[in-house]
Amino acid sequence: MRDRRSPGGAVWRSGRVSLRLSSRACCASVAALAATLAAAVPSAHAQWIDHQLTPQVTCATPLPENQFGAVLGYTNKSVNPIDAPIGPSNAFTPGTGDRGQPTTFLPGAHPYAFRVAFQRSALVRSISWTLGPEPGMTNTVSVGPALGLPQCGMDWAGDWRAPGDNETRYWLHDVVEHDGVTWIATDFPGSQEPGVGDAWRPLGVGTTGPAGERGPAGERGPAGERGPAGPQGEPGRSGASSEVSTFASKRSRSFGRMGRVRVRDPNVRASSTIIVQYVGEPGRRPTAVSRVRKGSFVAVGSPKRRFRYVVFN
Repeated sequence: MRDRRSPGGAVWRSGRVSLRLSSRACCASVAALAATLAAAVPSAHAQWIDHQLTPQVTCATPLPENQFGAVLGYTNKSVNPIDAPIGPSNAFTPGTGDRGQPTTFLPGAHPYAFRVAFQRSALVRSISWTLGPEPGMTNTVSVGPALGLPQCGMDWAGDWRAPGDNETRYWLHDVVEHDGVTWIATDFPGSQEPGVGDAWRPLGVGTTGPAGERGPAGERGPAGERGPAGPQGEPGRSGASSEVSTFASKRSRSFGRMGRVRVRDPNVRASSTIIVQYVGEPGRRPTAVSRVRKGSFVAVGSPKRRFRYVVFN
């Protein structure tokens, strides 16, 4: 049977159909399909633009009851405060846009501006904070357990006060002042008061023990000769031991090219609290500690900067 040719170049045969497209029609179809796909699939990562007001995630930590928390901050490069009310230029997603973030942003860098915590679920694995001086001039940072954020360490939280219903509770390694004593959270205390329960421990050295009794004086010898020494008194009782043992590094160390270095120290335990401080000029990023295990830990900071550390057990 004879073939029937369509105007577009397709050849139709009896019993089966075969399609032959001209090279020009083929190229036009592929180009149209590629343009359609490019318009339908958005970019995976928005470009970071260095505006006057930018957000940052300083550190993060897992919390009880399947929650996740983080410390966030910002940098204002102008010489004046910037007001950004809750809205398109200052909001969290998903869920409520207001999670206690500031609305007035002072000049300079403020890495510990506020804390945020959220409930993880199968649908909500992270939250994001969008911030900028005005709508259309914003950047976005995200908080979640799978984002490789620095682990939060010891943090000074000021005078202890009972958190309100809508306030973030105290976290592990928070340090507070209460009733004239400095306390550190060795567990997640929530709203528990220091001195009540086992979540807080006093941070400091123990008091000096009482002095021993003085022994009796020896008998005076005859004139001209030195008399024998008197008997030694009984030793006094030992003083009370410190609640927390402190071990300071004997020498300074340097962060590696990637800003990380493993420190080996026999005083380190898996439950140790470790503070890392820069030596001399501060680094461009806050210090952090991770992978604490018996005999070692990993210090994180600015590459090539020198630092010292203190171990609390």
